[in-house]
Amino acid sequence: DLAALNTPKSVEGRSLLPMLQDNNHVERSTLYHAYVQNWRAVYDGRYRFLAYAENDKEGDAIVRRNLLFDMREDPMESNDLSAVPAHAENVKRLESLLHEQRDAYSDPVVPGGFWEKYKNGGPTEPIGY
Repeated sequence: DLAALNTPKSVEGRSLLPMLQDNNHVERSTLYHAYVQNWRAVYDGRYRFLAYAENDKEGDAIVRRNLLFDMREDPMESNDLSAVPAHAENVKRLESLLHEQRDAYSDPVVPGGFWEKYKNGGPTEPIGY
């Protein structure tokens, strides 16, 4: 759009131009993102929930971790709220949203991949900074 070119039919994304022109323009209510086979995350306009699943350093066990950040109050993501009792419902809601987005975007469950590790991992552990 910025270059005033026609978008090929093969492009699945949406133009960012409306958001660049208007800070109040909302294209999506939820953002879903992934990083290789280690992370998945959702952002609902206020909170960012990240799920991590990876083998420990010895490769023996799968470590699961969840993080929750209030992006209005903590845009630098320095205060993990995932273990704060007052945010338990947000964690539950956003983890459910994470699964919904996985299905909506057909994020594959592959052997040894994120979703298999996340499902089969141990209990979530807080990440200490």
